[in-house]
Amino acid sequence: MASQLYETFSGHEITDYMLSDAAELFSNNYGVWGPSSPKRATIEKVSLDFIRQNAALITKASPIPYIKSTKLSGELFDVGETNGLKSGVDTDFFVDHEEPQEALAEIRKDWKWPLGDLPDGHEFLLILQGKSRRSRSRSLPRAGPKTAVSN
Repeated sequence: MASQLYETFSGHEITDYMLSDAAELFSNNYGVWGPSSPKRATIEKVSLDFIRQNAALITKASPIPYIKSTKLSGELFDVGETNGLKSGVDTDFFVDHEEPQEALAEIRKDWKWPLGDLPDGHEFLLILQGKSRRSRSRSLPRAGPKTAVSN
């Protein structure tokens, strides 16, 4: 059976090189960083099954207390969910979603957004499966599932 490694990093451990490498990995394999991206409209390739299978383990392993103790929310985790969210967490943290909703409306003009709607008090949960590849630096971690939470 294959094992998976989940790693977390504090903000001060993240280097510009790591961010650049992550952006390149994302743009080349998963999504779109902007209008000039070579892989337009690949945002729909998010594996909802992968998110469903790994979300509980990843959130419980988080060093961020409100993520570690949050409740998974959305149709992936509760088929009876009716708030339009497909994959997210109920943080009960209420912020102004006007700007993210405007950005999401722009995305939906050209692409199918896989994570659903963003209800108040929730954050999207996106987990991408890392691809094994040869690292340019021995100091960088191996690719594995990564989490991204956006409010």
